[in-house]
Order: sequence, then structure tokens, then C-alpha cells
Amino acid sequence: MFSVPIRSDFEGVHSSIRAAQRIFEEAKLYRSQQPQLARKLLIAARKEFSAALGYAHATGQNTERLREALNQVDDLLLGSIRVA
Repeated sequence: MFSVPIRSDFEGVHSSIRAAQRIFEEAKLYRSQQPQLARKLLIAARKEFSAALGYAHATGQNTERLREALNQVDDLLLGSIRVA
């Protein structure tokens, strides 16, 4: 099994969180005007938050805030699906 150095896991957490937050904020901007684009962005944000959660779990970091962020994305994603 291939082992990833801890430093890269920490970097992975932070880069995934930054990307997810940027995508998530962009999705919120597009929700009312372009709901299909917003859904695609929410899916992308969910993937990034999931990646960050995996990195955080691998390094033993607290994952509570990441889980909350992921739940928030899921709520908006489910809401956008119900509207469509």
C-alpha cells in the first residue's frame, strides 16, 4: 500500500478546503439565476469537501467543521434538486 507523507495530507486538507469554499460561494451566487450551474458547482464543492475530509481523517485532524460544511452543501444541493 502506498503511503502519502503527512505534510502532503495537511496541504491537501487546506487546498481542498480553499477550493471547496470558493466553489461553494460561487454556487450560492448562481442559485437563483442559473440553478443548473449552481447544482454543478455544488457537486464540485461537495467533492472538494469530501477530499478535505478524507485528508483530515488520514492525519487525525478534527473533522467536525468539515462535516458541518459538507452537510450545508448537501442541504443546498438537495434543495436545488427539489426545485428542479
